[in-house]
Amino acid sequence: MKILKTTVILFGLALPLLSFGAGLQISPSHLSITVSAGQEMMQKLVVANPTADVQIFEITADNYPDNIIPLPKSFTLESGARKTVIIKILSQGLLSQTNQKVVTDLSVVAKPLTADELTVGTGAKIPVEITVIQEQYKDNNKTIAMFLTITLAFVLLLAFLKNKHKIHR
Repeated sequence: MKILKTTVILFGLALPLLSFGAGLQISPSHLSITVSAGQEMMQKLVVANPTADVQIFEITADNYPDNIIPLPKSFTLESGARKTVIIKILSQGLLSQTNQKVVTDLSVVAKPLTADELTVGTGAKIPVEITVIQEQYKDNNKTIAMFLTITLAFVLLLAFLKNKHKIHR
């Protein structure tokens, strides 16, 4: 039993020496987005390669991949390089109710360009919170504009009739 424990401990200590871990830096560390129902919103995410190696980065939405779209989804960065990724949020079909929140994650994975079967990539989860709001005032503005137009027309009609009545007296 002691031999098994010793072997497991030694293997655990040696494993990092056999594998290569890639690094990554991401800013901001979370995304909080408010978007109107039926509209789209863009948010920036900066990804950096702090390692000495060229790395391949992949970004995917854990949920709602048709509504949370990283542009680009995959790219290569030289050592010390940064890239701004646009996260496109499409609210249409995201929620059936208004003023609701969707909470999910963006997965960002980095792997060295010279990856082999022993290479271990690193990754990060970026929390994403999307609030979809209904533009309630859009229809109300049309109603108010129509009401004001009708009211103005009525006032002008009354003024015209009053002036016409004065003329015939």
